Amino acid sequence: MYWFILGVIASIFWGITSLIDKAMLTNYIKNPYTYHLFLALSMLPIALVYYLIFPVNFDPYFSFVGFLGGIVLGISFLLYNKALMIEEVSRVTPLMRLTSIFTLLFGFLMLGEELTFFQYVGVLVLTAGGFLISWRGKGIGGVSKAFLLVLLLDIGLSMSDIISKYVLGHISYISLLFYSILGTIFGRCMLLGSSSIRSDFSDLLGDVKIWIFGITLLGMSVNYFAYLIYYKAISITQVSLVGAIPSLNPLFILLFAGIISFLSPKILDEKFTFKATLTKIIAIFLVILGSFLLVI
Repeated sequence: MYWFILGVIASIFWGITSLIDKAMLTNYIKNPYTYHLFLALSMLPIALVYYLIFPVNFDPYFSFVGFLGGIVLGISFLLYNKALMIEEVSRVTPLMRLTSIFTLLFGFLMLGEELTFFQYVGVLVLTAGGFLISWRGKGIGGVSKAFLLVLLLDIGLSMSDIISKYVLGHISYISLLFYSILGTIFGRCMLLGSSSIRSDFSDLLGDVKIWIFGITLLGMSVNYFAYLIYYKAISITQVSLVGAIPSLNPLFILLFAGIISFLSPKILDEKFTFKATLTKIIAIFLVILGSFLLVI
């Protein structure tokens, strides 16, 4: 049960991070490539703080594998940023819950993990709830415009989770987080290989206001605090179980987006029609039911 509580806490913080990303991409840094690189700047002080405060273990092989997992994570989230530009955050984030299906499959094939019958059902119900929120009710054409982008993201995230579980058997979860951050920074900096992206990023640095860096630094700090908790949960139990918990994100996204949209509609462009809200409520019920099946 402890691992489940940790996963829920991580989901709450990721919900906050998702809204910060959406607000930044909608109103301030609208190019996902330059935003991706700008976030890498925010990760540098975070990595330094973790290195100075926490004990970081080094293993030539497993530290490098954790670094590779961070590269996968960094490249994958470029797709996430692009998806946020064309779709509502309350629809993009639930689509990411398809990650649990891939984690379930890869966990079985690569790590030999097996769940109970009710746990398998719980993962499927959680995923169904997350997918339902993204559905527009117009047949195949009704799937979210961001579906293909986020599907690729899901595969990348699931592989990152599998790598994390593998590494956590040999180094601490704090050490894994540190090497993952370094890998993510490296993966994002690979974008500088494009002259057009490099030029756009240079222009951004010349015009960006310091408070925007402060907001992104806050967002990334919250994000990696969530990952710290998440890796702790993975170190306790099977990654196939923990990987399903972030399907609770829609509950927190809907809550936070509703509050922000009510207080300041210009920050987030979220639609809360009766039909859309009813669909999301039904989906959240499935998410809660799936969570119950995971822990019974």
